[in-house]
Parts: sequence; C-alpha cells; structure tokens
Amino acid sequence: MRKIYAQNLTYTDSIIIPQTHTDTVLKALIAVYNATNLPARNTVISQYNIHSFPIPNVNHLYVDADSNLTWMHQLKLGNIPTGNTQVDSLISEYDLTRQSYTNYYGLFPYHVVTLTSDSSYNLPPLADLFENISGVYISESVSVIGGGNDISASIYPNYVQLVYSLGWEDCPSSCIYRHYWEFNVYYDCSVQYIGEYGTALPVVPVPTISVSGLYCTNETLTVTISGANSSSLNNQATATSQFTLSSVTPTSYVISASNYSYPASPATSSISISITDCSTLATSINENQSYSNISIHPNPANEFIELVMKNEILMTQKAHFYIYNHIGQLVKEGEFIFNERAMKIKTEDLENGAYVLSLFSSHDQSNSFFNFNKRFLISR
Repeated sequence: MRKIYAQNLTYTDSIIIPQTHTDTVLKALIAVYNATNLPARNTVISQYNIHSFPIPNVNHLYVDADSNLTWMHQLKLGNIPTGNTQVDSLISEYDLTRQSYTNYYGLFPYHVVTLTSDSSYNLPPLADLFENISGVYISESVSVIGGGNDISASIYPNYVQLVYSLGWEDCPSSCIYRHYWEFNVYYDCSVQYIGEYGTALPVVPVPTISVSGLYCTNETLTVTISGANSSSLNNQATATSQFTLSSVTPTSYVISASNYSYPASPATSSISISITDCSTLATSINENQSYSNISIHPNPANEFIELVMKNEILMTQKAHFYIYNHIGQLVKEGEFIFNERAMKIKTEDLENGAYVLSLFSSHDQSNSFFNFNKRFLISR
C-alpha cells in the first residue's frame, strides 16, 4: 500500500490490492522470519520485533452519518442487512462487519460506525463510495503519523530487498537516529544478509555487583549494585542498590543486575553466593595445629595470605601447598621454598568464604617431612 501511494501507481483508485504485490512482499517477509540461522534475523525479529511503520490501515473504515437514518439505526443495533441498498451492497461486496458504534454523547449531529473486514483493502477509494451515500458526513480510514521502527520493500527481477530499520529519539517527529539491516530474498525463498549501516547502536555499560563481608552463617554481607536500572535477589526484584544479607543456616543467593536503555542491548551481570558454616568445614581435611612453627596472617585475608616461620628449621625446605574450599574441592595449588621467614600466597582469585591450607614437603604426602593444615577466611 505504501508503495502504491508513494509511486502514485494506477492502483491508488483500486479498492482491491493487487495480489502480485501482496504475495511477493509477504513471501519475502516470511522467508526472513524463517531464516533463524542468520544472527541478523534474530536481531530484527526476536530482539527488536521490527514491524513496518506507519502501518497503512487496510481493515478498518469509519463512517460518520446522520444518526436518524434508518440504516444507521440498524447498524446501531448490529443488524445487517440494514435495508439501504447502497450500504448493504458495499458491506456484502467487501465482507464488512460492524465492529462498533459511537454516539459521542450527543455532542455531534452524527454518529460513527466502525466497519471492519478480515480481508485487506485499499480503503480510501472505498471510503469515497460511502461518502457518496446520502446522509454520510465523512468516511475515512485512520492512519498513523510520525516515525518508528520500519520495514521497506523493493522488488527487483531476481530478488526482493527488505530493509529493517530501528528508529529512536523523538520518533513522533520521525526519529532522530536510525539503524538499518538489509536482506535480499530470492524467489526460491533463500535469504542473503547484506549488512547493516546507519547510526551506531548505543552500548550500555555492564552493571557491577560487589559483596563485602564473610560468606559465613551469622555474619552480615553488604551487597552494592552500581550502574543498573533493575536488579533481583533469587529472582525477586530488589528495591535498592545496596542491601544486606545474613543467614543463621547455610544457604545460597543469586544476585542479578541489568542495565537497559532503548535501543541498546541489555547488559547483565550475575553472581552466586554460598553461605556456609565456617566453624566446621565440610571437608575430609581436619585443621592441624600440632605444627606450631608456621602461622598464617592476615586471617581473614583479602589479596594474599602470608606464612610466617617461628624458627629456622624449615629454611631451604621445599613446600607443596594445596588450598581447599568449604566443600573440599581443590581450588589452588603450587610450591615454593622457605628461603625467608615469610612467604606470601596470592588469594586475589578466591571468592569470599572459608578455606583450608595444607602444606607438605613432598607431593607424596605420606612421606612428607612436615605437614600443616590451617583454616583461613577470605573477606573483602
């Protein structure tokens, strides 16, 4: 319909829309819709749900006529045929039905009846036929003005070109910015994605979620969310960007945050927190305090733990270390030589929670010259 009027084709005076034009464009649209293997298809259809705009009205017709007319009274009652030959002939020929009837509370000398059809028609010439009926003030099809997302179609000998566009900013005035995706649809329904162009789509920053405190029962965690316009805790929306968590029993939390600003793609982040009973680690590793020549500090730790020797008996000894989390999983290992009284192990890659550090002088732990197990906490 937009093509017919934009190019002033002879069909502007035809109520029936040429089936050739209808089928050609419709089949191309369906082909793109079915091309789910193309990422660009998923962008324009699944992500942005782009439709043509403004959409020509091809189904609804408004007739403003004298409410005292017999046929208007019949339409008010929902009766078809109405008894008026001209009205009934148009209703029958174009499969029209009465959708609604409005009297505007007597403010106007006419009432308005809305006629609709399951078929699509070029409505302006049909409205002209209704206006020629005695007692009709005006008949029209209502269209929408402004701008928005759109699809344009151009028909070529070998293919149909479909251009999907996304508009934003001041779209009542036809949109300031616009981004385009172009497809060629061949007559065997194969789809070729040509590319995209126009104003670059905005990118929103990924929100950040920070948690401070111990991941232990009977402790308080402080959660701070930055750069998000929505967030949730265990799939329940949160009202503030900062809140506290505490539990007397082991439990888990999932915190999610999203930052969205049309038409940018949403940026999301999520973290999981497991609250454990840090007083008794659920591992097969028992804390061993018998070897008193080594101590750990700081505890709780942040970016590192430092091992301090209280005498020189272990100097020049090679040590193998293993760090286990609260469920007994090995999360870090390595080796070093005690060549000074203090030795640091980086813990910046460990999450908040409780851990056990095990030290041995050999990978063969049964023949180790020494062994040392100590529980420590990570808290940021």
